[in-house]
Amino acid sequence: MAKTRLTDENVIDILGATNLESKEVHTDDPLVKSRIRVTLDQLKPYDNNPRASRNPKFDDILSSIENAGLDQPPNISRRSSDAPHYIIIDGGNTRLEILNLLYEKYTHLAQLAESDGERLYHSQKAESFYVIDCIFKPWVSESKALTGHMSENENRGNMLLIEKALAVRTLRQFYETEDREKARVEGREYEDKPISTRSLAERITTQGWTIHHSHISRYDYAANTLLKAIPNAFWAGAGHSLVRQVRKYDAIYERYWRSTEAGQAEPERIKTLFLDTLRLYDDENVDIQGFLRDLDNQLGKLLDIHASIVTVEIEAILHGRVTSPAPPLSPGLSSEELVKKYKDTAPQGVRGNSDTPPAYNHTGSENQTSGTHTQKKTSAKKTQSRADQEQRDATVADSSAHGGEVNTQERLFGMVHALATKYGIEIIYLSSEERGGSIILFGVAPLDRALVPGKDEELGVVWWALTKCSLSFLGDKQKRYVGFIQNIETMFQHYLKPEGPVGTLLLFEQMILSCQPEIRGQLNEIQRLCGLMIEEISTGK
Repeated sequence: MAKTRLTDENVIDILGATNLESKEVHTDDPLVKSRIRVTLDQLKPYDNNPRASRNPKFDDILSSIENAGLDQPPNISRRSSDAPHYIIIDGGNTRLEILNLLYEKYTHLAQLAESDGERLYHSQKAESFYVIDCIFKPWVSESKALTGHMSENENRGNMLLIEKALAVRTLRQFYETEDREKARVEGREYEDKPISTRSLAERITTQGWTIHHSHISRYDYAANTLLKAIPNAFWAGAGHSLVRQVRKYDAIYERYWRSTEAGQAEPERIKTLFLDTLRLYDDENVDIQGFLRDLDNQLGKLLDIHASIVTVEIEAILHGRVTSPAPPLSPGLSSEELVKKYKDTAPQGVRGNSDTPPAYNHTGSENQTSGTHTQKKTSAKKTQSRADQEQRDATVADSSAHGGEVNTQERLFGMVHALATKYGIEIIYLSSEERGGSIILFGVAPLDRALVPGKDEELGVVWWALTKCSLSFLGDKQKRYVGFIQNIETMFQHYLKPEGPVGTLLLFEQMILSCQPEIRGQLNEIQRLCGLMIEEISTGK
């Protein structure tokens, strides 16, 4: 038998009932909250319903209504008394959908029934879903209807973050329209200015949907910025954690980009690059670490530096080790003057070279000319007695304590040299970079082997800490020093975490914090002296 919709007439014929009250035409809606009887044909879901996903409690609600009936009919309203349909006013769209499904089901069963008793049972069941008593509420405003739906939806079933975010965005638009109309009616000029976050939260809460102002900006970011990049992730259920994480990195990468020459020339380019890269990782579960690695690689190409340098700088900002870009050097100092000022004062055992830094190939080794010198120097450092170095450190400390002339630069390189010699770390003293006009306080050469857990932790911690101090003060020509860190992954291969190099670097950050107090104190002092050196150079002292 073909499926046909059960009409008022054939329901009446089957039941032998009188004319249904629901067929009455309401020309004037009640002015106060009232109970009225309507049919499913007279009802429509709310057209601005914020819930686009399936209610997670859908099946439970359907089972309850089918077996026990509709114990809580939806509240309804109409924008005007001449509107063709009533609409759900504050939640109940899921119930309306279920009522329609059940009505169709039992209408069909009535059509297929083989006996009058069975047909009557299914027809009565269909009618119980078709004709319902509802509470009519006079129409107030679009914003009131939407906040009513949001409050009801949150009470009856979990909503997605993006649904809430889109509702907040729509409410902001509704409030602006309503404020504009109110100003027109009152004959005053409308102040066209954005509604503040706190004010928006207060208005929404006053209308029945409790929301904290701290969530508003997060919702705005999700709906206005992220949704166009990762829609699949949001509709799969991405929540506050992902939004907070992505937003944090968004701000960090923008800060880093704008501290570069390229970023100052094109400050907005990072926003496009950030979202375009994120779009490649739009899935039910966003691979944040993969996204960050990809973004670092693309930034490295734009800035003509190795991606590892970008990673280091981003992590430095993330953990609060960099509060602002390195101060510019005094334009009054030429590279020749810088060489003369610092080259001759390099401590014994630390190499001072000419204007041009040594070139490094992709394996982190120096070119053939400087490589021979490095091998000789490394050998010399290994044969230097620890007693001589301790005597040198004591001399520096004693001179400082008695008012001796030990400048910041000599103190810095003395400490760096002491630690580097103790752990066999190659330190390359670079006095200046001619074309970049930047001072490189010291360079740390890559370790030539992988670090072994249980054996090389302390070496790795000191190497990484010294490398950070060196890299923290590089100028705009960082590309020359790719060799210092490009083999990080090889060196850390036994420590690599599932989240990749970034996780490994974070591991070493934690190891720095837990290393011996004496070593940690020396590393902190080296970092402090680096800051003083940069200040002296930038002020031309």
